[in-house]
Amino acid sequence: MVHTITPKVSVVMSVCDGERYLRDSVESICNQTLDDFELIVVDDGSTDGTWQILSEYAARDSRVSLIRNEQNVGLTKSLNKALALVRGQYVARHDADDLAFPSRLEQQVRFLDEHVEVGLIGASSYVVDEHGRVVDIYRVPSTDVEIRWRMLFSNPFIHCTIMFRSSLVEQVGSYDEKIRFAQDYDYWVRIAEVCQLFNIARPLASWRLNTRSISQTRGRSQQASALRTSVDQVSKCIRRIGLVNAQTWGPDRIQALCKLGRGQFDSLDPETTVSTVEDYLWFTNEYLEHDVRQDDTWRKGSGSILPNAENVALSAVGYFALSVYREVGVNILMLLRNKNSRLFLSPVAWRTLTKIMAKRGWPRWILQIARSFRGVLLSARYRISVD
Repeated sequence: MVHTITPKVSVVMSVCDGERYLRDSVESICNQTLDDFELIVVDDGSTDGTWQILSEYAARDSRVSLIRNEQNVGLTKSLNKALALVRGQYVARHDADDLAFPSRLEQQVRFLDEHVEVGLIGASSYVVDEHGRVVDIYRVPSTDVEIRWRMLFSNPFIHCTIMFRSSLVEQVGSYDEKIRFAQDYDYWVRIAEVCQLFNIARPLASWRLNTRSISQTRGRSQQASALRTSVDQVSKCIRRIGLVNAQTWGPDRIQALCKLGRGQFDSLDPETTVSTVEDYLWFTNEYLEHDVRQDDTWRKGSGSILPNAENVALSAVGYFALSVYREVGVNILMLLRNKNSRLFLSPVAWRTLTKIMAKRGWPRWILQIARSFRGVLLSARYRISVD
């Protein structure tokens, strides 16, 4: 059917063999409180009943447009096919196994209409299992300041909650087709160069833990791709703010810093991890000094950056405390204590915790504490997730 009215929002989605959750996912868009949208869906070479389901919706709802790839070409190219057809003022992303809350589009459109300086917006999300049961809340940083800091190391947005101005496609281009995994992370980095960013703190979608999703089936490739984006950003940041002491850092040292910031503790060299933590905390302070504390607007939103960085270091304590390299955890903890960390631990708690960790016998409760430290990363969403 030919559309004659320009919609407010163009929702783009790519799906391959997604029939299991597809109906619920499409329904969650079709039943939005804001009905001024088009839904452009790319069937990327599905071999199940995906095309039949999509055809049913397209036949009864003129807002649904379909593209069919005869062969699977991958998510990046499929999304670019959809972006080439958008007609809306805003572009919203949606995934075939996720659910949008009824007012998601309406709330995000209202925000972008009222904040012309913001070009890209996301939201927090519930995490649901394959049966639709809520198992977690995926929280994201809200302000532009917090988002830019998090973006140095990982993706601060949930792909299925994204909405951005369609004019940005002309400004910065579309998804980089050379990047097969974590292409969204790279795209948001490029968009961040020309506009402000924001995340709505309350959940506006349900993100599904799907064993067939890319984050589950190609997690290592996704991690590697996201790490390259992180290393590139941190390297540029070091040059931009003129960190003299870091100019002699080699690529291995910067990569280790990025792995720590991303929570990839299992890929760190235990022998150099303590010095990497020191680099990470030093880099955080230098970043705050050069990029944040000189700007009144940035300063107002920067309060969580240093505590979050220290939580990353504390999570490393928990990780190594549960490994054969427990002395690494002790040394990181001592480093945090000696640097007068802002972590919420009293002097007595510091002394007690350090003494217990230094002992060979580990009570059950200290292991539980260590696990909770590691859980800080999970709740803060530093895990591989949708990087």
